[in-house]
Amino acid sequence: MESVNRLSLHAFCRDNNLAKSTVYERCKQLEINTSDGLSSDDCDHLCREFNVKPVQKQAIPESATRPHIESGNHQIVLSAPSLPATLTLENLRSGSVTSIADPLNVAASFLQNADALIAAMNGDLQRRQQELQQTATAKDAIAQKAQELKLESRLYQQNANAIDQAQTQATTQLTTALEALQAFTKKPDGELEPSS
Repeated sequence: MESVNRLSLHAFCRDNNLAKSTVYERCKQLEINTSDGLSSDDCDHLCREFNVKPVQKQAIPESATRPHIESGNHQIVLSAPSLPATLTLENLRSGSVTSIADPLNVAASFLQNADALIAAMNGDLQRRQQELQQTATAKDAIAQKAQELKLESRLYQQNANAIDQAQTQATTQLTTALEALQAFTKKPDGELEPSS
């Protein structure tokens, strides 16, 4: 019997002018089950969460639904005719009809699944956007370091080349100096080698 007093998520959002996906996500966070609709307590809780006033159904006065009618003085009373005990609508229908059992429950399930799918798509897009931002940040950092590496490698080549030339020149000069010393090397028979 409680389902009679329950309001669908769609109707709650429509009546309070709220985005259904936002309300659905908040219901999940608050652990409010929406598959069988919302109880009046759930509706009150959500109204407080979204700072909206609950929509009040205007009561229809009793007098508007059942007007008082006076019959007047000129009334002819006939005896009640004999009416059949069983009536059927079958003669008024022209064919068979196809229907879905409990279409409101099917619609609520569809809406819940659609909301879950929309939330999953939004979550995936956010994850992809974050991954793109991280990749762009990494690319910028690497590009900057690659430029620095390129400049440093040129400086290294220049400096290494200069050091190699200086090393070769110093080695040549050392060899020349050693050759001058070789002129004074003692021969096996004790004579000095003549300088040239």
